[in-house]
Amino acid sequence: RFLAAAIIAGSEVSRQDRIDTRHPNRLYLCRPQLLPNPRINTPWQVLYNSHNDRAFITTMGVDVSTFSSLLTAMTRIGGRWTLW
Repeated sequence: RFLAAAIIAGSEVSRQDRIDTRHPNRLYLCRPQLLPNPRINTPWQVLYNSHNDRAFITTMGVDVSTFSSLLTAMTRIGGRWTLW
């Protein structure tokens, strides 16, 4: 069992190495990495609707109430800001 697992793991590492060597400057997303419908449930929409302080602080450096205050202030300053 161990030998079979080691062979499979080794072949997978080798395959990934070949892919990385062939495409060293691949800085774009392919279809499987894209959202099925980019207008519904984007990562930003999920984050914003969660109102989770920890997630907001991790991604933006501010908590939910601070972000809401900033958003309100920016709306007053200049036009309409959309969230998505």
